[in-house]
Amino acid sequence: MRKKQKNRALHNVTLSAKKLTSKRTAILAALVAGETVTAISERLRISRMSVYRAIRDRGFQEAFREAKDQSFDAAKTWLSNASTRAVGELVGLLECPDPAIRRSAAVAILDRAFKVWELVDLENKIAELEAIVAAAAPPSKAGPEGL
Repeated sequence: MRKKQKNRALHNVTLSAKKLTSKRTAILAALVAGETVTAISERLRISRMSVYRAIRDRGFQEAFREAKDQSFDAAKTWLSNASTRAVGELVGLLECPDPAIRRSAAVAILDRAFKVWELVDLENKIAELEAIVAAAAPPSKAGPEGL
């Protein structure tokens, strides 16, 4: 595993791992970074069973979910920034002297734009349907007799 990925994984577990031991924090960081149980146990010089015990612990599971969420949020931000740059590159290719490249860039831009519009339209329709269903649903009664 690359050192940069490990450092990013360790950074992502700092908040989640406040209540964990240093060994479990290391296990957590390794799991978030994608290491296998075997690789973790060998690198940390602990038994695989110790890793599995950590994984079964509720507090560890909560910290793992939080760390994965943090990692995913960081990846989404990175991808969003990269997407903006990629769109800028495609738009820049519209000025290329080669007509084949201009055409390919235009097709790629239009294709993505239509997909985005389609997703936004579907999202709006789903929201409308959810509102209709929520308004039409009778109030639920508490307890099994309300079923």
